[in-house]
Amino acid sequence: TGCQWPLLRRSEPDWTGVDPALKALLEKALKTRPGERWADGGAMRRALQEWSATPATRRAVTPASRGLVDRVRAFLFGPPRERLSAKSVAVLPIRNLSRDEETEMVADGITEDIITHLSRIRDLKVISRTSVMRFKGSSDLTPREIGLERLRLFHLNDSVGDLASRRDRHAGIGEGEIGAEAFGTLLSDPRVRRIPGILETPKGDDPIESDRRNLERLREAIRDAGGA
Repeated sequence: TGCQWPLLRRSEPDWTGVDPALKALLEKALKTRPGERWADGGAMRRALQEWSATPATRRAVTPASRGLVDRVRAFLFGPPRERLSAKSVAVLPIRNLSRDEETEMVADGITEDIITHLSRIRDLKVISRTSVMRFKGSSDLTPREIGLERLRLFHLNDSVGDLASRRDRHAGIGEGEIGAEAFGTLLSDPRVRRIPGILETPKGDDPIESDRRNLERLREAIRDAGGA
């Protein structure tokens, strides 16, 4: 249905066979002026849902319509992710960073509570306590042991303290003991390319500028490691 887009300042898509109502929705998404586009992705999604709910007698869903929806979705949000055959999660043992032995029992109790609560979710497979407790105290877990397919999110921050320092103090990317090179090595791995991350770096007086600076450091580290 057309491989060139106005957003790229090229020719118009081929709207042949596309439902007029759908065409209007998608044309709005492709406007070059921000004020003429959808306010956000949620507004566009609701409009598409309303269009999809229109009785079939009032619109004709042609192959061209379906194909154009898929192309716009991929253009705006990227290709769809592969879905796991079943939802599953493993709760690794909470590590006790204090020197108080009594706190060790509290850490184990928190792990068990999380496993218990997650087990109540009908469609979620939760790995048993017996299986995860063998990782207790281990600091050298490999993706093969954990299962890379279970990795859902990165918490991104450098560390003021070195490994085993028992200090949980965050630093900006490249400003701590981990170093920018380590982030580049990790995030340039194709297997984790599409896994999202959350910045947990100190914000300072200007949180937005701080986040921009740390994001640019991450991008630079990935480029230096040979990533895209």
